[in-house]
Parts: sequence; structure tokens; C-alpha cells
Amino acid sequence: LAVKYPEHLLYILNNLLPEQLVGDENRTLYKNLVVFYNRATDNWTNSADSGDSFGEDNPQSNSVTNQIDYKEFKKWLSEITSEPTLSFFDGKNNETGERDNKQVMLLDELALLAEKDFFDQDSAAAKAEIIKAVAALKNYYLADRLKQIEKQISESEKAGEKEQVNILLEEFKLMTEEQKELGAI
Repeated sequence: LAVKYPEHLLYILNNLLPEQLVGDENRTLYKNLVVFYNRATDNWTNSADSGDSFGEDNPQSNSVTNQIDYKEFKKWLSEITSEPTLSFFDGKNNETGERDNKQVMLLDELALLAEKDFFDQDSAAAKAEIIKAVAALKNYYLADRLKQIEKQISESEKAGEKEQVNILLEEFKLMTEEQKELGAI
């Protein structure tokens, strides 16, 4: 949905951390989207500072989110394979010596799913769906993290590490409060 409705991308970036996503490939794609968005923001800001025309003369460039679209992001993902230090690229050499770009394939897959599942939604409905999805991802992450912390508390208690137990209990308390705020408990 972020690629189909880029006007809501800032909400996603402000409310979802990469570690709250499931799967390394999804996290990598999200990190690359953040890098791409930040570069687009920098380009948009530099263009505005240089006096390039905006607004009435160029209505499509009045916001950074108008510069972010699926085709440009896909093109950028394809190009970063030659400059992996500029991104979070996970491709490896295949038998032909070319680099596989799983990120481009994942982006294509997600774009097709978004088109299939949300073809008839307007921007407001997409925003509501994005808010629900971000909350669900956060809830899943928090529940999983709470289980990990419980296990770590148990191990630390057995090892007699009282200071570590207190640190973990504080983290557990904070995550439980965040989960309550999201309405998961």
C-alpha cells in the first residue's frame, strides 16, 4: 500500500520500525524504501532551495510523496545492485555472475498484491487499512518480543543476574504499556 498510495508513506515511516516487520527480505525492502524516501526528500528540498518551480507551474512536484512511485523505486532498486554500500542490498551472485535482486522481485509481488487486494479503494480507505496494518505489525512484534524478554528474565534469574533481571523487567513493562496503548491486551 505504501507504494500504491505514497501520500501515506510518511505515516508508515513515522510509525513502523524495520524490526517490527517479519522476515529479513521484508525488513531489507523497507530499509531500502526509507533510504529511497530520504533521498527523494533531499532532492525535493534541494530543488525547492534552488528556486525550481513548484505549485501551479508544476503541480506534481509540490510534495516529496508525489515523487515517490513504484516505477522509480523499482528502477532505483535495480540500480543499487552495482552500489550496495548505498543501500541495504541482499543480492548474491548467481551462476551467470549476475547479482540476483530479490528486492525487485519482492517489490513486484507486493505491488501486484496491493493492486489485486486494494484496486477499488480510494486514498482515505487505504489510509485506514494502513493504520490497521501498522497496528497489527506492532502488536505481533510486541507479543513476540515480550516472549523473548520473558525467556531472558527466566535465564537471568537462574544465573542470579539481578541487575539484568531489573533491566529486562523495565523493558517488559514498557513494551506491555505500548501494547496496551495499541489495544492488544
